[in-house]
Amino acid sequence: APNGPWFHRFLIGLFSVLLTILLYWLLGFLVDDLGNLPGPSYQALERELLDPELLSTRNHLRDQIGEVERSIANEQTRQRLLRESTSSSQTTLNQLLDIQRISLEQNTDLPEEQQQALVESERLFLENQKKDQQLTDSITQLNERLSELKEQQRLNELALQEQRQPVQEKFQQLTQDHRLRVAAWKLSLLVPLLLVAAALFLVQRRSIYRPLIYALGIATLIKTFEVMHRYFPARYFKYALVASAIAAVTIVLIYLLRSRARPSRDTLF
Repeated sequence: APNGPWFHRFLIGLFSVLLTILLYWLLGFLVDDLGNLPGPSYQALERELLDPELLSTRNHLRDQIGEVERSIANEQTRQRLLRESTSSSQTTLNQLLDIQRISLEQNTDLPEEQQQALVESERLFLENQKKDQQLTDSITQLNERLSELKEQQRLNELALQEQRQPVQEKFQQLTQDHRLRVAAWKLSLLVPLLLVAAALFLVQRRSIYRPLIYALGIATLIKTFEVMHRYFPARYFKYALVASAIAAVTIVLIYLLRSRARPSRDTLF
């Protein structure tokens, strides 16, 4: 029977739970650090197994496409600014033409300054129109070049896709091997702790320090099942879970049967 004040027993239970949580966190930190082992690199695997010429062509086409797209964007910006300037020149030209028309209707001569402004506006408007047409032609040529490069890129990607199948299969295999390796490292930390907790439970189950053993065992057991659930397929994990449950129930049942066959003084009184 438990001894001591109820508050004392409550504190023992509370701090046992806290110790279980803290041990669980500590194990989580250790397990997470083991999970940071570097895995396989798909890019490195591509460089190793794919045709170097195809990879070089892919990178070259990517650079060319980026350069052409930037050129198109620059030309379109220039054309937009030029059209804004042309629109302003056209407004000025229309105003001067209206003044000239009024002067002709009134049979008066247009002042020399306004005549020069009209000539200058006409010249600027025509130049802007010419530049706008040149920019349009340039953008058209760049778009045609961009289409050609993208078609070459599409053909290059098709050729690379044919070679990527074995690369992807090998990467998946390496990734699976890495996952199993990480799981093995994690279990190599957790399983010995679990065995130590089980041994301490069997030897010191009547000790006054058994809450410490329970905390270590519960925290380690939960973290072990988490690792198994994360890294092992579900069809394997369910068998491991059921086998562990059967083992735990069997141990408890054997203990109860032995206690019934050979009861101790504590169970008799």
